Amino acid sequence: MTKLKPALSEGDALSRITGPFPGGIKAAAKLVSRDPSTLYRWSDPDLEDSIPLSCAIILDRAHRQAGGLGSPLLEYFAAQLELADAERIAEHIEVHRLAADMNRAAGEANAELAELALPGATEEDWREAERDVSTLYQKITTLLPLLRRGRAKPQQQPP
Repeated sequence: MTKLKPALSEGDALSRITGPFPGGIKAAAKLVSRDPSTLYRWSDPDLEDSIPLSCAIILDRAHRQAGGLGSPLLEYFAAQLELADAERIAEHIEVHRLAADMNRAAGEANAELAELALPGATEEDWREAERDVSTLYQKITTLLPLLRRGRAKPQQQPP
């Protein structure tokens, strides 16, 4: 049974190449000196096998030479890069937003705590300070997991 291949997946890109390719997957496998089963593994979304860049270039070129439009594997890799960048940028924006919220809450908590240091602090002053410190605590506990996730990810540095 043929597995469904998600759009913008390596399997989808290979299907776009091998489907209309003269000789199908067998001819495509021969071009890259691989067994057809290897191309099936590259296409399987449940496996972590990935097409080597050198093979991707050969298959994209053959796809074009056979009259195919675009470069399915190049488009797949470009989409993966854009997605990774978008996720990284979104995380940075979220850290910035949460840090601003935390700083605002810290300022309010500091102001309330300063009020408590003055003579004549009322029960209401104590409640407001507790509320603002609790809000600050909530902001910090929201930010911490995001920071830990970011630290746990391998940082990709250019060569």
